[in-house]
Amino acid sequence: MIKSLKFAGLLLLCFAPPFVFLSIYGYQARSFNAKDVQSGILVACAVVEFAAILFSAKLALELQPHFKKFVLLIARAAFGPETPEPNKQVDLRRLAYHEAGHAVFRWFNPELATVNHVTILPSNDDLGHVQPEPHESKLPTPEWYRAEIASSLSGRVAEEVAGLGISSAASHDIKNATAWARLMITELGMSERIGLVHVDVDTCSNQMMIVIESEISVITNEARNTSKSSLEKHREALDGVAAALLNRQTLDTKALEELLGPR
Repeated sequence: MIKSLKFAGLLLLCFAPPFVFLSIYGYQARSFNAKDVQSGILVACAVVEFAAILFSAKLALELQPHFKKFVLLIARAAFGPETPEPNKQVDLRRLAYHEAGHAVFRWFNPELATVNHVTILPSNDDLGHVQPEPHESKLPTPEWYRAEIASSLSGRVAEEVAGLGISSAASHDIKNATAWARLMITELGMSERIGLVHVDVDTCSNQMMIVIESEISVITNEARNTSKSSLEKHREALDGVAAALLNRQTLDTKALEELLGPR
């Protein structure tokens, strides 16, 4: 009986790490939210503790003081260092409008998944971020891609709409928008000018590359105009979310619904 319990404990110890790594991977891939990761880590800790008890009472007593350090270590791996306050070296008003722009545009666009949370607290390399819910399992359409591109640019547009000018905060957003547009044109046949062909950008002619870059500019400029039109229409909502972020730092779906109404 004792040997069976020890064997069961050993098996549980082997199954605990995948809970942690899958939780962290899901968060980094933006398939899971922070609560999912925390649940995965707690399950893993519970499994480790129960396994240790089954395997050896002495081992359980030795491991118990280290559980808190274990949780903190895993949390830092998933979310980056603890950041209880926004980065005070950053223009927080600009950051709040930037992230509010992403959240508000996404909230009012039916093509896009809703917002799980928006924050101006830094995490890893991000000064703040918007975490959407996982995408529904459907084949993306040109309208969906264009909405995603407009969503990527809505942070920069929000800064302009709020009268703050432009900044370098949107560099990663612009890179994403360009990548989406290039994908539409070169791989998905979503450009009428180029047609239903696959274009290898590494081997295509200079003339074709000029056409591709021109089409990318057309798509991103249209997306920028779409974003600007939406945020100007919902200017009151943009101001409200930005103010709430400055006050509370993080807003979840329920808080956004209170500010913006049901989606």
